[in-house]
Amino acid sequence: MSRASGPLDTGTVTHRIDQGDFSVQLTYWTSDNAKQYTAASSKTVNVAAHIEDADSTHRVKITTFQVIQDDNAKRTVVTTDSGQFDVTPPYPYNTVVSLPAATAGATKLTLTIRLDLLVETAPKSNSYYRSTALDTLTLPLLTNGAAR
Repeated sequence: MSRASGPLDTGTVTHRIDQGDFSVQLTYWTSDNAKQYTAASSKTVNVAAHIEDADSTHRVKITTFQVIQDDNAKRTVVTTDSGQFDVTPPYPYNTVVSLPAATAGATKLTLTIRLDLLVETAPKSNSYYRSTALDTLTLPLLTNGAAR
């Protein structure tokens, strides 16, 4: 049997998360051979987030970027980046996530990505509302180094 295909098998995948009248576009990519991921292997995923369908007069900030890894036996907070990261178009948010080893025998990793956003209510008002964007990325794993 072969392992299930995964979203990073071609190296990159893009997800769009609607947030009312705008959307967050998340692009994931890796220079790893994702088809060879095992529970123990090193895994590095690049993430770029940018805002679409919004004008550049309403400021948008990411206050939290978090990745949680779940291998069906253990959940791990991989990274939490907190601050005031301006992603008002055309500015993106970019980061690199190094995933820890999973539990031996795991057949997949599910990454939950959370972005807490502050969206300006009116241009130059310095008044914001909070919006949370959630996404998941599932990475299939080879078991015992062989296709399963």
